[in-house]
Amino acid sequence: MVPGRSDCPNGFARDATGYLLAAHHTMPPARTPAITMSANQRSQFTCVVADSPPATSVSASRFASRLFVTETAGRLPGYTDGKEVTCALCSSNFGPTYVRWGRTSCPTASTLVYSGYAAGSHYEETGGGFNLLCMHGTPMYGITEDAVDDNAAKLYRVEFETEDKGLWKLWGLHNADVACAVCQPTGSTAVLMQ
Repeated sequence: MVPGRSDCPNGFARDATGYLLAAHHTMPPARTPAITMSANQRSQFTCVVADSPPATSVSASRFASRLFVTETAGRLPGYTDGKEVTCALCSSNFGPTYVRWGRTSCPTASTLVYSGYAAGSHYEETGGGFNLLCMHGTPMYGITEDAVDDNAAKLYRVEFETEDKGLWKLWGLHNADVACAVCQPTGSTAVLMQ
């Protein structure tokens, strides 16, 4: 998935385009005693194909999980706050990709697919997505609303919090935005990712 774009990088085929969806950014804990849930109601940030037909036609239920359109917030580098985030589902015959967090380049045994910045849910909000995303450095917007919508999932920039942690070599990163690079190994048949 390429979050923030509706096209694919060179060498990749576009399988589908859509919008990023996740749990509401302030999703409250379940209020029904029969349902035991944690206070954290996060889902995965998911690329939902824009022209997906509904599986069934059912009225809204308070017992259902819900996905909301995701908007950017918190000055994500290169993005406009309040805009809905597009995404592309891409495939390639040249092997897997992986994210290199904190870098904008790939090692010599890999090719750079794209670089950008890390994004995720706000640390003080109970909803949104639980996963971090490597956002494309140049956003491409689809159809968007002009107004910021509070009835949405929110996507914020990610910054390093390293000060006063005893790891003095990391102190220079404190409050800096987390860069990222999506890399594709060249000529390898296996990649160890943890």
